[in-house]
Amino acid sequence: MLAVVQQNVSIDFVGARGRALTVWKSNSTSRFIRMPDVTVTDSLALSLPMSEPWTLSTISNATKGAHPLPPPRTAFPFQFEQDFEQLAHDTFAPYLAYQFGSFSVEECAGKGGGNAYKQRVIQDILMRIRRCSWACKTGRL
Repeated sequence: MLAVVQQNVSIDFVGARGRALTVWKSNSTSRFIRMPDVTVTDSLALSLPMSEPWTLSTISNATKGAHPLPPPRTAFPFQFEQDFEQLAHDTFAPYLAYQFGSFSVEECAGKGGGNAYKQRVIQDILMRIRRCSWACKTGRL
């Protein structure tokens, strides 16, 4: 729940009387602050401050996420190469940005064999790409 102005919210529960709900909130300075649990009666009334998302959950053992530190910064390799032969069919290639359509590694249909990175795009999308190309001024890639 996210309010863009302060709001009073009332939630009616059916068949959940006595069940505990965990309550989490976020604001502009902190994310997922664990609030005191609430026990469900017939209804629950909350006063939600502006721009503070709140979460009510029946999962009691959830914790705030954590992640390790990122690896040290290194330069991206110049002359980047991607070997599609090492990738399984119907998978995504790492490090490539998907702009339109769907992409997957597929077996080449021609005599040469091997794998290729295949893009599937509906024609309407192709027409929009040609009209507003951001890759080069000529519109040719």
